[in-house]
Amino acid sequence: MASPTANSLPSNTGQDPTQNKGKKSRAALRVASLNMNGGNLTSSFHKWANIQSIVRTSSLSILALQETHISEQDQLVIESHFQKLKLFVNPDGDSSSNRNGVAFVVNIDKVRWDEASHTVIEPG
Repeated sequence: MASPTANSLPSNTGQDPTQNKGKKSRAALRVASLNMNGGNLTSSFHKWANIQSIVRTSSLSILALQETHISEQDQLVIESHFQKLKLFVNPDGDSSSNRNGVAFVVNIDKVRWDEASHTVIEPG
């Protein structure tokens, strides 16, 4: 097997690219899905405590949630109370009834969440 060429090494560092610093990641992710049937903070704070427990006890990396009904403001409150969870939220901004809404819960102990990105393809 040929050794890496100068073009295949990262140009901005002089480090060995095979050495990984920081959080170790695995090649496999544990992913699950759950329908919350409403997950806004005013009526379902207990559901978020249950979600944190499910993520931790099941060793989940990512939990996809449907019908979350949460806003971006709710996201900040949830993340401040449940500090092991990072949320990527896609609320239905056009809905007056706060219907729909999906979110991804990322377990920060299992995933490099700071390297993740979120792109909305279809709102709500």
